[in-house]
Amino acid sequence: MADGGAGAGAGGPPPELIPGFYDDRSGLVIFCVVFCLVIATTMVGLRIWTRAVIIKKMGPDDWAAITALVCPQNKQNS
Repeated sequence: MADGGAGAGAGGPPPELIPGFYDDRSGLVIFCVVFCLVIATTMVGLRIWTRAVIIKKMGPDDWAAITALVCPQNKQNS
């Protein structure tokens, strides 16, 4: 399988790519997490403001939304 075999060139990046350019995506992951957290916090805040200020009645679902936002579930394999 020296030339033309099934494993020839498999897994290697194309020569036109800069080596190591796509290896670290931690910045993208952090951005996505922060973006989703900001959107979720904004939506829950608007919901609570609407229910507490405009409607003047908060229900158990509103308290559940606050609890879900404040107390994240960190389930990790240990």
